[in-house]
Amino acid sequence: MPFIFISYSRADRDKAQAIAELLAAHKLEVWWDHDLEPGSVFSVELRQRIEQAAYVIVLWSSNSIGSHFVLDEATHARSMNKLVPVRIDDCVLPLGFGQLHVHDVRKWPEDLLPVLAKVGG
Repeated sequence: MPFIFISYSRADRDKAQAIAELLAAHKLEVWWDHDLEPGSVFSVELRQRIEQAAYVIVLWSSNSIGSHFVLDEATHARSMNKLVPVRIDDCVLPLGFGQLHVHDVRKWPEDLLPVLAKVGG
């Protein structure tokens, strides 16, 4: 099964957790920073996990568009052709990400079915 990284803003932790649980329920291996081990070097761990992932689901929201970590993670994932952008609220996408189709999951869980299909669930 593909390994999936979830990028999100801390303010959207509940949605990230719900998506992680849904993906895991479909037998997909999921990693998000909730799984960071004590003493890990945050930036090193994130880069390694993104590089190991088959897909990087980025949860775009009015919170995450201002997060330097989320922007870095999304940029790195896009450069590796692993980005699966998902909109979880009415945010305006950051510059550089508006050319990609962004799946809208404001009505969920049923709206997550195309995302599941994309990542192998």
